Amino acid sequence: MIHDGGQRRGLKRVVGDMTRRMTRRFLPGGSFTGIVLLLIIGLSACADAGAGARLGPQASPTATPGQKPVLPGQSFWKEGASSLLFGTNDSDEYFPNNLQTQPIFQQQLRAAGTTLIRTFIEDHTSDAQIDQRITTIQNIGAQCLVDIPSIHDQAYYEHVVSYIGDRCLMYDFGNEPDWAGMSVETYSNAWITQIPALRKINPHALFFGPVISYPHTDFLKQFLVMAKAANVLPDAISIHWYACYQDTQAVCLPRANLLYPAIQDVRADIEQALGFDLPIGVDEWNFDPSGHSPAYGNQTEFVAPFYAAVFAQLVKAHVAYACQFDAASYSAYGGLDMFDVQTNQPKPQYVEFARQIALYKPAK
Repeated sequence: MIHDGGQRRGLKRVVGDMTRRMTRRFLPGGSFTGIVLLLIIGLSACADAGAGARLGPQASPTATPGQKPVLPGQSFWKEGASSLLFGTNDSDEYFPNNLQTQPIFQQQLRAAGTTLIRTFIEDHTSDAQIDQRITTIQNIGAQCLVDIPSIHDQAYYEHVVSYIGDRCLMYDFGNEPDWAGMSVETYSNAWITQIPALRKINPHALFFGPVISYPHTDFLKQFLVMAKAANVLPDAISIHWYACYQDTQAVCLPRANLLYPAIQDVRADIEQALGFDLPIGVDEWNFDPSGHSPAYGNQTEFVAPFYAAVFAQLVKAHVAYACQFDAASYSAYGGLDMFDVQTNQPKPQYVEFARQIALYKPAK
């Protein structure tokens, strides 16, 4: 694992054993590609791009007609918001003081009402480390979503699913195979081969795919065609979404409004490929995945309207689950964390995250 001086969060497996790095997504020299992708997404949604960010839900405590829980622990809150929209990630840890080791972070996420934690179990994580990750989620009082970043060691992940048992009933299979340069055929063949075996080990568990790095419709559509032909469909579709890359605050904030049309495009592709809908999750999202995220990511005047706009669109698009990236792993040099891992203080991302939960959660 390359840590690049202990600072980077997420350069994906491009070759060999290169695992996630501390820079969330963009490789050196790769920023042009990232910007082009954002522009492509933006063209399909230019009518929405200038809309103002909504600052909270209208009073409506009932679910949208026809909605019903399909995921573990799911219920419906104000405006029909799925309760599992209010999740976060426990990524690979790059600082000794992190979500797993600091009870203060766990307590504050529990106090906020966090409903879902997506946790990463890399190849050959020890059983003790698995227990620590699962216990962290239990301490927060949230539902569990395990991400299986690698899809190349079937025997190990059969052990993971068996060992965890009913302590976790949701799994992401792989992590951003499109960004890692994996072909859709390679990913789909692994899915078709391994998912039936994992489902046999734990018939209660749900498995999500293809966990793509952005709403990359060609990869998604081809995966669904192959999965349908093999009769090994996912229980839900996981996608990731980041709005900006080293943009100014004035440019980045309106891009929050591109999420809804992106989700609609994904839903249209699902229905075209399958003839019916599947639950959609956005289980990594934030404003800027680059190494040193812009300073405005720590400023309330940006974070508050950005988060409000994101949650409003997740609700409007009937997304089933979502996880902010991330809680406290020193991701993007700490720029994406909800807590300062050096001072233990909550950052504006946590404050607004908690406020959005309070706005949408029904009164007891």
